[in-house]
Amino acid sequence: MEIYKRLCIAKDFLHSTFMEKHDLDTLSSNACLSVPQLVRQFKSVFKTTPYQYLIQIRLDRAVELLKNSNKPVHEITWQCGFENVSAFCRAFKSAYGTQPLIFRKAYA
Repeated sequence: MEIYKRLCIAKDFLHSTFMEKHDLDTLSSNACLSVPQLVRQFKSVFKTTPYQYLIQIRLDRAVELLKNSNKPVHEITWQCGFENVSAFCRAFKSAYGTQPLIFRKAYA
């Protein structure tokens, strides 16, 4: 139960700071777990690594912005915490099977 509470702290931290650069040391120290323990337990409980979870949070935010705003893709890229447009587009296509602009047009 205590481990689960600490994992939820890590999860909440990722949600509240998804736009910032993260490292596992900061995340693990916030959760009061060692890095290996954090990664192992996080994956065991949530079926994904902390990094994959962070990417999904960022992509969820990007979908929201693509559907509800006219912001250019490069601006959405930075607002969602991705470092460059190509990394964002690759991650988006991997998750949703289409490019961000095509996705936007489909939901317009």
